[in-house]
Amino acid sequence: VCSSDLDPVLRRMFNALRDSKCGIPPIVCKPCPAGLNARAFFESPPSINLCIDNLQSVNDAITVLPHELMHAYDHCVTEVDLREASQLACSEIRACKQSECKNAFFRKLCVKRCAVACVKNLAPDNATAVVKSSMQKCYDDEAPFTNS
Repeated sequence: VCSSDLDPVLRRMFNALRDSKCGIPPIVCKPCPAGLNARAFFESPPSINLCIDNLQSVNDAITVLPHELMHAYDHCVTEVDLREASQLACSEIRACKQSECKNAFFRKLCVKRCAVACVKNLAPDNATAVVKSSMQKCYDDEAPFTNS
């Protein structure tokens, strides 16, 4: 992970968290809890859990890591409550943009679909509406990739 050829998104996320009050959260590899169909998840107290039973390869893990690091950043630095649907939606939009949808041709559409799918775990009845209401503001939020 400490290699000089580390993905720039991962490098920036690790540096931003290292410099924050929380630091880099522990990254744990373990089976996902029963009923959770995810490749990884962030939980409080801050830790990133990589679900070894749902990851297909090391590259799969590297793909989901920026997503979970964004949640860690939002939780620690901006004190987002990931249990509240609109705040989770914003964090999911930001996380999807930097991970699953990073290289998508229709990036904004990819981000919207990804965020809705993620928010449905918490708010199945209104995930689409919550993501739609947060989309522009949160999509435009580039922290920690800008100095603003």
